[in-house]
Amino acid sequence: GEDIWFCDKLEDGTWGNPVNFSSFNTSSHEALMSISADGNVAIVFGNYNGSFGNGDLFYSVKTADGWSVPCNLGGDVNTDGWESQANLSADGKTLIFTSSRTGTKGNGDLWMTQLGESGWSKPINLGGQINTSGSEGSSQLADDGKTLYFKSNGHYGVEGYDVFVSNRLDE
Repeated sequence: GEDIWFCDKLEDGTWGNPVNFSSFNTSSHEALMSISADGNVAIVFGNYNGSFGNGDLFYSVKTADGWSVPCNLGGDVNTDGWESQANLSADGKTLIFTSSRTGTKGNGDLWMTQLGESGWSKPINLGGQINTSGSEGSSQLADDGKTLYFKSNGHYGVEGYDVFVSNRLDE
């Protein structure tokens, strides 16, 4: 399957040799989706133990001994559909991801969940200004928490997937 690799930036500004990120890799497909701003929480895509369907979102916490076993984000976030292309906000409290779950308008919509005291909230579809009958994904929420960059092949653009920006107007 597909594995996650990393390399360290060296003192001279060049990159070191790639190293297999064995803490996250299995015989299936995995992908690193996002790392928290403090570098201590990773959101990964995979079919680890506890997966609900065609690939789920998991989290792992950095410890003194390395990274914890990936834990499923739960049944509100993950479904028997496909959840991937997740981005964790700078404050670590908002997760925007692509899903093909029930309620999706196209092949993949952007959904948002927020971390509260009892875990991740039930995700909400980002709606008709963002999602189309095409596919949206690869979101990136800027540090201001209001500016969203994403790809889409359903909005008018040049050809295929184009990059779009949207600004949140309320709280």
